[in-house]
Amino acid sequence: MKALTQNKLTSFAIIVILAGFLLISESERDNSNSGDTSLTSDRPDIFVDNAQFTFYDSNGIASKLNSEQTLFYSDQDQVSITNPSASYTSPEGEVIELNAKTGNYDQSQKILTLQGDVTIKQVFPKNKIWSIQSSEFIIDKELGLITSRHDVILKRNESMYQATGLKGNLHNKRIELLSNVRGHYAFDN
Repeated sequence: MKALTQNKLTSFAIIVILAGFLLISESERDNSNSGDTSLTSDRPDIFVDNAQFTFYDSNGIASKLNSEQTLFYSDQDQVSITNPSASYTSPEGEVIELNAKTGNYDQSQKILTLQGDVTIKQVFPKNKIWSIQSSEFIIDKELGLITSRHDVILKRNESMYQATGLKGNLHNKRIELLSNVRGHYAFDN
C-alpha cells in the first residue's frame, strides 16, 4: 500500500512538472507574440535530452526509440529528433534496428522522415540478416510504406544492390528499387 501511494505521488509530481513547463512555455510564447513573432515557430514547446520512448502498435508489440535530443512543436504537430535509434521486434521474433542523424515525426500524418546516414537493418535471426542504407527515408507508419528518392544500398549476406530511389511495403516485406539499379547476387550455400 505504501509503495502504491509512493508511485501515485511520483506520477503526480511528474505531471505537475510537465504542466509547469507547458505553462512557462505558453507564457513565453504570449510574451514573444507581443513583439517579434518570428521566433515562435522555431521554439519547441517541450524538449527532452537523452530520451527513450516506447510505442505500441495495434497488436501491442512495443518499439523502443532512443534520442539524444527530442523537440516537441505542438503548434506544428511535429517532433524533431537528434540521433534517433530504434529497435522493433516483430511478432515472428525478427529484430529490426534503425539509426539516423536526424528525424522528424509529423504526428497528424504519422510520417517519420529520417535523414543523414540512415541505416535500417534486421539483426535477428542470424539467417535473415539484411540492411538498407540511404541519406533519407520516409516511413508512413499508418500505411507501412517506406520511400526514398536518394541513393540506396541494400545488402543481404554477400549480395548487394545499389539504386536511386526505393519504395516498399513493410507489412508484406516487398521493396522496389526505382532506377539506376546495379548489384550482385551471391547464392546461399
